[in-house]
Amino acid sequence: MDEPAISVYPNPAKEEVKIITPPNSEGNLIILNTLGQVVFSQDVQIQNRKTGIDTKEWANGLYVMLWHGVDGKIMSAKLMKN
Repeated sequence: MDEPAISVYPNPAKEEVKIITPPNSEGNLIILNTLGQVVFSQDVQIQNRKTGIDTKEWANGLYVMLWHGVDGKIMSAKLMKN
């Protein structure tokens, strides 16, 4: 059985992106640019699985999302900003 992953849409993003974190999980969501700089970081609670993020001010390019669950699981996904 596959592990639940983080989901992102729309991808590529323009002005806003929605991120859905794994079910029944708490943790920290971090988004990094290609220079490794943190552009977004937020603690996520079980009841708030869907997170909306304003990306209007972000530079176009590739970003990496990291999920650090309190259970020790780490997941990643890519996000493209146009």
